[in-house]
Amino acid sequence: MTQFICVTILSAFFALLGQASECESLIQEFTIIGTVNESLSWDLRKNFFRGSDLKFNVSLPGRPYMDTYEPIQQMGFGTNHGDEDIGVILTLKPRVNQETRAWMNDFIFLEQNETDVDIHYSINDPMNTRQTPYFSDFITVHKSDALVCFDADFVTETTIIVDCTTALAGIANGFIFIDVKTGEKHIQNNDNPHNYNKTKARRIATLNYTAKSSDGFAAPAQSYLFRGEPAWATENNTQDKLDKDCELEVFLIDIKSEADQKYVAMLNVTILKTLLPEPVENFSLIDFQVEPNGELYVLDAFNGVYVLELTNTNQFKLLQHFENPSKEQIYAFDFNYLGNPDGTYTQHLVLAYKNKVVVFENFSQKFTFQLPHQAVYGELKLSMSQEFLVIVQKQGTYLYHIQETMLLFKNEEYFEQVLVNPYYPDMIGINQQRAYRYGLSKGYLQMFSQKEPTATQIQFNLNSWPQNGGKMCSILIKCTILQQNDTNIYRTSNDPFPDQIVYPSKSIVVDLLASGPSLMYKQLVNNSNVDVTLDSMWEVFVKGVDLPDAKDVVYADLLVLDQGDRVYFLFQTPDQNCTMIRCSNQDLKNTTLQKCTQIDQFHVPFILNKTKNSFTWWQTYNMVTYVYQESDFLVKVFTSSGSSQETGKIEFDSKDLTNKINSFVYLQNAVFLVQSAKYQISVWSVRGDIKELYVINQNVLRQQGYNGTFIPKAVFGNPKIRGQIVFIQTQEEILIGEFANGNNIHVFHLMHIIPIIQKSQVSIAIGPLTFTIVQKTASEQIIEEYNWEHLQLIALNKRLPLYKYQLQEPLNIDYCSQSGWLFVRAIDTALQETVILVYEPNVLSHVSLHKVIQTGYKINDVFDMAVDGNSQMFIYFNDNKVNKFITLLQDAVLTIEPKEDILQYVNKLETSVQISSALGGTPLVVNEKIKLMNTDSKIIVKQSSLDKYKYMFQFKKNDNDQSLEIKSDWYIGQPYDLFVLCEQCGDQVLIEPQIVKSSNGSDMKFVIYDGTQFDSDTLVYQADKSLIFQHKNGSFLNRINLEASLGEGQRCELLTVTKDSKHIISTVIGIGDIYVLVNECTGTKCQQYQQGEVTLAGVTQAIKMRFVFGRNFIVLNTDPVNYSKFESSIIVYSFNTSNNQFTILSQKVINTKYLGATSQVQIADFCHLTVSEFIYAILFTDITKGVWIVNLGSNVDGSVTELNKELLNLRGYEHDQYYLQDDTHFHQLKVLSQEQSDKIFKIQLLVTTSNVANYIFYFELEISSKTGVSYIKQSLKLQQILFNYGDWKSANKMSFAANHVSVAYTDGNEVVLAVYYIEVKKLDEVRTVPFIYGIRADYNQPLPADFAMIMSQYQNQTYLYANIEYDSQFSEHTVYRYTINDKPKLILKNCSTLKEQDLEIYAVNHFGAASGKTRLWDSDNVPDDDDSSSSNWWWITLIVIFGVAILGAGGFFLYKKFGKKGVEPLLG
Repeated sequence: MTQFICVTILSAFFALLGQASECESLIQEFTIIGTVNESLSWDLRKNFFRGSDLKFNVSLPGRPYMDTYEPIQQMGFGTNHGDEDIGVILTLKPRVNQETRAWMNDFIFLEQNETDVDIHYSINDPMNTRQTPYFSDFITVHKSDALVCFDADFVTETTIIVDCTTALAGIANGFIFIDVKTGEKHIQNNDNPHNYNKTKARRIATLNYTAKSSDGFAAPAQSYLFRGEPAWATENNTQDKLDKDCELEVFLIDIKSEADQKYVAMLNVTILKTLLPEPVENFSLIDFQVEPNGELYVLDAFNGVYVLELTNTNQFKLLQHFENPSKEQIYAFDFNYLGNPDGTYTQHLVLAYKNKVVVFENFSQKFTFQLPHQAVYGELKLSMSQEFLVIVQKQGTYLYHIQETMLLFKNEEYFEQVLVNPYYPDMIGINQQRAYRYGLSKGYLQMFSQKEPTATQIQFNLNSWPQNGGKMCSILIKCTILQQNDTNIYRTSNDPFPDQIVYPSKSIVVDLLASGPSLMYKQLVNNSNVDVTLDSMWEVFVKGVDLPDAKDVVYADLLVLDQGDRVYFLFQTPDQNCTMIRCSNQDLKNTTLQKCTQIDQFHVPFILNKTKNSFTWWQTYNMVTYVYQESDFLVKVFTSSGSSQETGKIEFDSKDLTNKINSFVYLQNAVFLVQSAKYQISVWSVRGDIKELYVINQNVLRQQGYNGTFIPKAVFGNPKIRGQIVFIQTQEEILIGEFANGNNIHVFHLMHIIPIIQKSQVSIAIGPLTFTIVQKTASEQIIEEYNWEHLQLIALNKRLPLYKYQLQEPLNIDYCSQSGWLFVRAIDTALQETVILVYEPNVLSHVSLHKVIQTGYKINDVFDMAVDGNSQMFIYFNDNKVNKFITLLQDAVLTIEPKEDILQYVNKLETSVQISSALGGTPLVVNEKIKLMNTDSKIIVKQSSLDKYKYMFQFKKNDNDQSLEIKSDWYIGQPYDLFVLCEQCGDQVLIEPQIVKSSNGSDMKFVIYDGTQFDSDTLVYQADKSLIFQHKNGSFLNRINLEASLGEGQRCELLTVTKDSKHIISTVIGIGDIYVLVNECTGTKCQQYQQGEVTLAGVTQAIKMRFVFGRNFIVLNTDPVNYSKFESSIIVYSFNTSNNQFTILSQKVINTKYLGATSQVQIADFCHLTVSEFIYAILFTDITKGVWIVNLGSNVDGSVTELNKELLNLRGYEHDQYYLQDDTHFHQLKVLSQEQSDKIFKIQLLVTTSNVANYIFYFELEISSKTGVSYIKQSLKLQQILFNYGDWKSANKMSFAANHVSVAYTDGNEVVLAVYYIEVKKLDEVRTVPFIYGIRADYNQPLPADFAMIMSQYQNQTYLYANIEYDSQFSEHTVYRYTINDKPKLILKNCSTLKEQDLEIYAVNHFGAASGKTRLWDSDNVPDDDDSSSSNWWWITLIVIFGVAILGAGGFFLYKKFGKKGVEPLLG
């Protein structure tokens, strides 16, 4: 089954790629209200368009305000080469940092014409990463037509090595060293391996590397050169056969040596045999790559990738063999380390096959997509640049996004060589005339900084279109540029309110209702049927744990985990003790944090200070690690998982005052210590052994082009976002660089420098797309935001507005480490009070001041503040009087709660919101109309009903077990769990819900895909290699083994049974065509026909097969994951038997052409209706239109006659309670009843949908007296609405029997089989129907073919048979039988020992839990009057006090802990 799922997902993925070439606009218009002197960019694909290989532009003459940037966007201008007579360009190489492979911005290319070989070079500033290399200078390597060169690389900053061969006196190989600074050349001959006699290509790579001995000690650093000839280029290669005896040489580079060079190591078949556990017989080298840590990645065309390293004795050591997973021939590869947000690195490997590229993450397959053109050796190149993949083929350069697996752009510019930066989204291409440099992105819209405001609004179109042809998409852009410090509120055309809302569902985020600073929302009108609220900030409370008094808090900090579900607080009091508290946050709208508990208390021998950055902490694997600076010369590291333990310390000699630690920061598993007097930053590991890893000093920086004076003052960084990036503050600058810390590499690479005000207080807030530098002096206060989405293009966005506020001294800021939201303590100059300014990053200046939090504190009051979080942020502050906890949402949340008595599915609402600003201005009123779909999935317990039936639970005191019916109207909603809590619950008192498992499944542990009714008492299932018969009472009957008829890689999937139960047809899939097997049965004893498999003609993918009439069976041929993958069809076959032989013939194909439809028909399901003795109707869903009815005549031999066809247009049907979304598909259908009166069929038809409710329609068919054919007489009439399950999707599975319908729903991780009870009759008014109960199971991405679901009736009892529950012992999903009752029961056991007691009964689903109170009575003690019913509720009160925090979505877990085990909540 797993293989099938993988294949299906990949198939869907390929189809998505095929569809994505069309352009689609995500919105119709977009309002930009900018401010002078600001620039900003928007991701074109995230915000505006969907599609692959799109081009973009703006219809704005001259483009003075904004322009689009393509995914492959040229930076600056192309540069002409210094030499006009250029031949074939053989290679293009960068000079790299030998410790990181980061580009140092110097480049060479090797070029050969008929008379000579030249090296062209471009030497540049290492940090000018926008500059296109200018190859104005070149040096002739040699003038000779007998000299052939292949590759070149940097050895030092100025020395180049060129690998050549000459045929002057036999084949001779040599290295030519060239100093581009002096022009000096030096030639070294080298060995002539047997494969290198005649070659078309070979590669070299250099590496400065410190090899380690077997005992871990390092040898002196040496310069190595790796050289290999690809298997397609050797003289042993033929047109259809690669060389299988290749070699990869390793040389030690000695530039000044006069002796012939001999390789010090060679990788070949002989060596590989000694390294591999299972020796290989060939070595077809295609490519290799050397990493700074000495790891050598070698690609073999057939055997995959070898990962090796050299020991200090120059012996190869195998680190890993990544075997070729598909066994197909490999044409190219690339390997790279991709930086994660927390600063760690992930290994990414891409392999190119003939027609596809496969992406692996940490050597596990992640994605597959098609190559633009078939691979050709020597013409295909793969290069990764962090999240981008560049594919170079003869036809062009193609840019893909690795995570989104989409072709972003094709550059048709012809390049002889293309070079892609592995660390930055940066690419260089050269041809014989010019060089070009490109930035790589997903494409973005750039707003340029303006000096003056606009007089009026400017309107223009933002356009996109596929490069390969297709329609143009356009979005209207409305742009206004304001003066600085404009506090007015402006309406935007961006409609933040959804047109429709499904209730209940996840929180509905409402973004940017208007443009203005510090906006506040007020609800003006509430619809009479619902309560509507719009919230963005409120106070929260921390209860259940003792907090220190506000006046005693001398230091506070907080930490929010990435998921936002846990919040950690740290408080220090004057006695220097620190208290660590942890709380849960399970609901976005909570006003009280839950499960708050003190998890540790420890002592720090000084008062912590934010200004000095003396403390930092983080959480990993349920453990908190914290580091603090105890003295000027000592830093200590602790871990806490309930109690603190010192795990290490970094201590310097206090006698040497230059050792003083000025500040520190934790990043990427390392602590960066600022030692200003030593002019250095020392980097120390804090996991495992505490040791110094690296020192950043003047010398390190000077080698990278830094000319300033390096006196570090502070270090900044964000361990959760680009944790490898370090911000270093000096007296005059902020230096930005990357510290590589992993894979045996520890090195700093300088990337960018930003000047700052001398002697200013500085702090930096670091977010995912921007960072913000805050500076404060006595006379100046500046908050500047920089864009750093592309590290080689760091640029100033804007200065953030302060309006009437001033920054307080000392500078007091904090920021949210997941998002970069900035919180600044400031003064309201009018009120002379402290406020907190909250700035949202990467938005327009006019809305960047997201919130002004009024504290009410005077500016002289003591004030402390701490913040953290992501979409939901938490803020703590106090003024020595009160501890305050505030939660702030990035975007306001819209909440709509229907009233209890609202049973309608579709509800039309009107709401009005008043928007005002904390800075004044005229308020704005926004009126919205919203359509609410109430799915009745929110659990509400009606205590009034329980009170009404308060004596319903009465037991007789005897030894018998007793069953008490529970009135079903005590709750509203659609539960999958009911349970009860009480003193004797679990063992003696429990609830039996409406659906109960009534078989143990022990004899049904098979891989089952399909099932149906075999006869009145029996079900039959199609397993992968057998037929399984089961009695309706749940017992196993028989297994028919089909393995003997199945070939390797084949399995069975679908089945159908003839009306007389004598024949079973099974589909066989796995290798190409779809086949069938036929078994002849007498009862459950079956014998397979000897003729074996027969091809099912015309079927690409069978998803349903059923006998419908006489000798006719039908196969649905479609792909339920992607209906447009191929043309859907229903194929009618005839089945006949004679003389121990069977024949299956295709009689009719029903498809788009047959139906005469104007657009492609995509079929999801079918059922049938017997019209007369020789005529039947096939009803099937067209996913976008509705239901087709096709009449066919059936002859004795199974041949069919075409009759009429009609469409029930469900897409065009209108009713105030009938609702479809634009992307709604019609899925399953079932004729529930077909009452015939004379020539009229009165039909009740159920149709399920993909994402809205399920509908039952009434309509009539009239039988023609002349032809006997049915025609639609009365149009559709909506009868019943089966509520869907909140915002979950349909799993495209439905079954019906005896007034019960089962529908499968999924959220992608779980599945719920919902059972509805319906009355099948014509109704005068539309009725809504919730499901009575559901079965829940963990199930990842369920597909229709993954599980069976059969509803059936036996002896007047309805049962559901399904295999959604996983059996871990069998490693499969087992078929269980479930008994269905319409009402739950209270089960009482051993009633002689039962006591009267209070009960709390719960109903639970994925959208919450609710409970109500009632009582279990001894029938002899039931009072006669209501006034005597007061009872002892102490038990329930305690449960509520201690259990309320884990209700809501967590009610299920409360049940698991207490409900099943019967544990007393206060004791267990």
